[in-house]
Amino acid sequence: MGVSVPDAWQTCSAATDCTLVVTTCCDQCNGGKAVAVNGAHAKEVAAKYPQSCGGVACTERGCFTRAACQRGRCTMEWLSASP
Repeated sequence: MGVSVPDAWQTCSAATDCTLVVTTCCDQCNGGKAVAVNGAHAKEVAAKYPQSCGGVACTERGCFTRAACQRGRCTMEWLSASP
């Protein structure tokens, strides 16, 4: 399942406008997906991707990701070390 949200939900002026929302049972580090959106739309995104996760096993890896604002659009950055 791909992650799709309206473009307007991803507009930003600064990284602090953006947040990551996990859209699957597992997070982006453990086999799932997340999307970077303007924090004002985080609840709408969560409602768009309801999670029924009974019995789903996720890996338990760690990774470093964060929401960023690049050219007026919220994006997810994958980092090689802790910020």
